[in-house]
Amino acid sequence: MNRFSNAQRAQLPGARRPRIEEVAVTAKIFPEPREFFDELILRHPELESVREWFMENRRYTMPKQIRNANGTTRGPRNCGICSSNFGGHPVAQHDIPRCPIPESYRLKFLAVNTPAFCALCYAKNDFHFSDSCNKRGDYCRACNKKLKIKRSHVPMTGLCAVEPGKEGQYIDQLRAKQHEDNAFESAEKEGPFKIQIVNDSPRPPYKERRELCGFPPLNVPSNRYGKVRYGSKSYYPGLVATYATVERDQADRMIQRAYLEAYDKELQAYFEEQAAASQVQTCWTGSPERAEQGKLMDDQLRAQKLEASVTAEDGLSQASSRDRKTWAKRVADARTLFQATKEVLQSYEGNGAKSKSVEAKPEFGKMEEKSSGHTVDFEFLRSIVMEFDKMKAKLMQDQEITEMIYILQEALTGQSETLEYLNKKEHFGGSGQEHMIAYFEVLANLAMIVMMSKEKPKYELSQEDEPIYLMLVSSTDIVIPTTRFYLAVKERDRYLTWLSWTIRVAQLVELKEEEGPAQ
Repeated sequence: MNRFSNAQRAQLPGARRPRIEEVAVTAKIFPEPREFFDELILRHPELESVREWFMENRRYTMPKQIRNANGTTRGPRNCGICSSNFGGHPVAQHDIPRCPIPESYRLKFLAVNTPAFCALCYAKNDFHFSDSCNKRGDYCRACNKKLKIKRSHVPMTGLCAVEPGKEGQYIDQLRAKQHEDNAFESAEKEGPFKIQIVNDSPRPPYKERRELCGFPPLNVPSNRYGKVRYGSKSYYPGLVATYATVERDQADRMIQRAYLEAYDKELQAYFEEQAAASQVQTCWTGSPERAEQGKLMDDQLRAQKLEASVTAEDGLSQASSRDRKTWAKRVADARTLFQATKEVLQSYEGNGAKSKSVEAKPEFGKMEEKSSGHTVDFEFLRSIVMEFDKMKAKLMQDQEITEMIYILQEALTGQSETLEYLNKKEHFGGSGQEHMIAYFEVLANLAMIVMMSKEKPKYELSQEDEPIYLMLVSSTDIVIPTTRFYLAVKERDRYLTWLSWTIRVAQLVELKEEEGPAQ
């Protein structure tokens, strides 16, 4: 059970917060990345050139996809060649042209990285039925033009080079050779494998009850190609095939629990350090000399704390040139919210920001218990926004974004939606990461308004199950939308709707005379 509230967790300096990847490895949910890639190379020596790319782009969660009734999917798309998943280990989302797998090895990797694949729609699930393939009946235009025959693949699979009619035989030969090599490497040459990787061996035999599409799994006895041997503690629950959504959800929950445990452990140590520092401070009270010494020690402790975090007053001056430029742009953009003319606002509202844009009455999500006596820490707000801007420069994981949403909601209002709710499958729908970032930007703009405004109203996270996206109660009480209220606006109108709302908030509280938030 978690021991600390969101408000308490928000006090932990950014530099001391655990990293997802460190937690996933320490908790033995994932193997150490270099060791994993060494093991991958034993199966695929041709991937040595991909090592650096993997180290920079490894991930520990897979973005969620939503399958529609017609078999199509919505949400971030996996690479058709590698599935954005190397032997069970997620990597950053990318498309086929950007896939790091060498072109000469792509067909084999496509054949052996998962037990099955469809050469038309790139589905990787074991049993991909013909009547559910959304590309059924399609064919390779290149082969049709050159050979005057219709072949069930797309050119990027590399199957154009395989003799027509023998594609299935060729793919099965690649698989059989891979399984034989795995058995040989683990039993005689290299010794037992240290890590179990997806599709090391054929899946168990099965009965074909319906017509399968693409290249279904090998249907052979499990010992046909020899036994793959493993050392002790070779199983890692995070190494899950791209199509195994249930197992992936279980791994994600394990990581989340481990992360909160690590976070609370570090937070406990931090609070103990602060308490010890306070006790030391009291020892210096009494005489003027001791009081001065105590002040010096207090200043030193404060300096150490601020040095560990970008929340210090001089944190921005110590930041990189890129960070300073990014922050300056944040300030300039926020200023335009205060200065938008009435005509501009009316234009925005006339082009989408209407109540009729609400798709449906939003569901009220699960909330954390509200922190009592919440006060807004400007330095902490700045650190959150700056950290997010740094993260945006890289490929982000969904869970990293929801954690930032969780923290910023708490920092602004003293309350937040639960991480469990924010990470709920299908919560953000198709293009989920895009919607997460867009919602965070609404909160980030509000954070800038809070830091730059003359008035200091009370900001609250909506707890009513009615849309409030255009409601500004008063200059002393402003309701901030939850993710569900944000998403309740139709996607085509969402940006202008919430931009208009943010402008109204900014103009209600007015810009301070000084030059923006502390720099």
